[in-house]
Amino acid sequence: MTAQQSISISPIALDADGICASQTKASSGALTLDGALANAALDVARKISVNSSANIAARVFTIVGTDANDRSITDTVTGVNNSTVSTTKYFKTVTSVSVDASFSPNNVIVGTTASCATRIIQLNYKNEIAAQVTVELVSGTATWSIEETYNNDLSVSTNEVMIAPTAHASKSASLTAPIDLHAHGVRLVTSAISSPTIVMRVDQAIY
Repeated sequence: MTAQQSISISPIALDADGICASQTKASSGALTLDGALANAALDVARKISVNSSANIAARVFTIVGTDANDRSITDTVTGVNNSTVSTTKYFKTVTSVSVDASFSPNNVIVGTTASCATRIIQLNYKNEIAAQVTVELVSGTATWSIEETYNNDLSVSTNEVMIAPTAHASKSASLTAPIDLHAHGVRLVTSAISSPTIVMRVDQAIY
């Protein structure tokens, strides 16, 4: 007998100023969350981007919110010169964006990226039969990977190490494959999207 857990996502296109529309700041502190996607949960957890056409390489931005498993998270990024930098963590909600000092008279925008993540599905890591993951690309296109973790307590820790085995990394078509034995959790992440609907199913034996 097996138990199945399923997640379906249909991420919209990235929105480079969806969190903070173009603004400057003459001191340290909070930016205004006035983008089209601000003050509400995103369609799916995503890496958050900070962009400026100027040189803001000395500034440090702190993003606060929650992840796909509804855990509180914080990430920091250091500004760059006429480019975009993104968080390493995936945010389902953004409750604040702040900066360590003035970047006036330059402007920045803060928004979402095409790097998305599902919630982490918790597995029975004591099971001696490897779970199976099936990813179905129902429509659109996407480049995706399956990431696994061996962290013990996914309900508390937000610093789990996520590993994408080579067999599960940078895929663009449907796939069925085993998950590493004794993995504690699994999620799907994307690095490129174009109007996709992606379904991930995880089957694990119960006995």
